[in-house]
Amino acid sequence: MDGFEALVKMFALQRALDAEAPEQELQEKIVAFSDVAHPDNFCLWCVGYLQRDHWVHHETPILQAMGKLLTSQIEAISPSTAGKVITMAAGMMGRDPQATSDILLALGSQFLQEVLAALEILYRIDVQPDPIWLTFLGRLSRANVSGMVPRLRDIIQGLNPVLIRATESEVRMVLCSVLTNFSESIQEFISGPRGSADPTLRKQDFSPVMGTAYSTLQRWYIVEVLNLQVHEAVVAAMAALTPLLCPANLGARLSGLINTTVALYKRSSNSEVLVQNARYIVLAALGSDRNIIRSSVDVLLRSLHQEVGQALLCCADSVQWSDASPWERVLVLIRWPVS
Repeated sequence: MDGFEALVKMFALQRALDAEAPEQELQEKIVAFSDVAHPDNFCLWCVGYLQRDHWVHHETPILQAMGKLLTSQIEAISPSTAGKVITMAAGMMGRDPQATSDILLALGSQFLQEVLAALEILYRIDVQPDPIWLTFLGRLSRANVSGMVPRLRDIIQGLNPVLIRATESEVRMVLCSVLTNFSESIQEFISGPRGSADPTLRKQDFSPVMGTAYSTLQRWYIVEVLNLQVHEAVVAAMAALTPLLCPANLGARLSGLINTTVALYKRSSNSEVLVQNARYIVLAALGSDRNIIRSSVDVLLRSLHQEVGQALLCCADSVQWSDASPWERVLVLIRWPVS
């Protein structure tokens, strides 16, 4: 331990835990100990306590304290300590998904390969779709874009058979959310400065696996949707995938997606989802063939909920555009919102 003070704080915390002290007192003692102990030592003590044979009381505050410390002081964690924490957190994901995911996300910024390796031992993405593991993968792709995107092509390829086999609504919603996260990370990666990203990766590298995922959603998911939340998740995922699809057959897919999206808008009043989906559709069209916009996106804009469509049109009318129809102004504003 880091001196006498850290030792005193550690024993005080240990006594409070053994006595099952009130939650507020425990949190205060955990913070007091973490403030004076070296990050490595604090994490090792937490791992030792949480891996006791009997059921551990008040494990969530300890996990949350580890997550906060690792987020702010990850540079102070040694590889050996990181390995122990990763093994512990991966094994406890089923007991406290949020707190353990926060720990692994923090460690993933410096020890990404170790985090993925530990989880692959417990969860086979191509065998059993575990919602907790899938959700974490989506969060990790957004938290560490540069580290995860070069791995996403293989991950999505392994995920595509799972898309077909998944039948439960909860799993399907999670899969759609994960695909949306993956697509957002890939787009952020390939549109970033080439000096800070892998210059060998291009949109076309991801188009085949994304096209397969899109086809599965279109064929098996959207036609079977009854639950509104699932419907929104499926359409959001399909819209998010469109900018990464092969331009050769994008026109036909966008036309079908617009019809599907319009059907959703008749059921849902979620304006945030509505505008986000429209933005993805327009981005995909602008990246391939502008004629797609003129021929089909007009249908989408005319079918928006009145309050959303009117808000966008009013915003567009506040800007002076020459030789642009109202719907074209709306399209530009969807892609480049005016602050």
